[in-house]
Amino acid sequence: MNKELAKNWREEAGRQGGVVVIFGGNVSGWMDKLRDPQNWEPGCIAVDDMGNEWIAGGGDSDGGAERWYSLNSTVDVKIIYNLKKDTFEVSGNAKDPKAIVSEFLRAQTGAGADHNPPNKLDEYTILINLDLAEDYFSVCHDCGNKGLREGILMRFLKD
Repeated sequence: MNKELAKNWREEAGRQGGVVVIFGGNVSGWMDKLRDPQNWEPGCIAVDDMGNEWIAGGGDSDGGAERWYSLNSTVDVKIIYNLKKDTFEVSGNAKDPKAIVSEFLRAQTGAGADHNPPNKLDEYTILINLDLAEDYFSVCHDCGNKGLREGILMRFLKD
């Protein structure tokens, strides 16, 4: 979907090269090259003219992302948790999403407390990205704090 959206935007805008940045299913901008993750909200997707994709990760919506992570050599797990129905919708390219979530939670051990207030939503989205080349996890979520995020992920593992 992102590749097609980027391709269509390039044709309409007459742009070649660089990367098209997409957020929430809409084109948010274009850059001459992949750079400046701090100027983009975590979860933004950048698509180059060859169809390679990166996701902005780390950081937060106020301060921007910390870095761009390749989606081409990564394993992704997207979990949407519906609080009222107590159901999970899982997507991504992981063969075993529960194994990825379990390893992500293990990597969070000792990360420290998060004193931010949790968001109060009916539905939460968590995207875990494992960069195989860097052996590094990144995560984007709308939970507000890590405690709620980890609680939802532990609930997912019990399901």
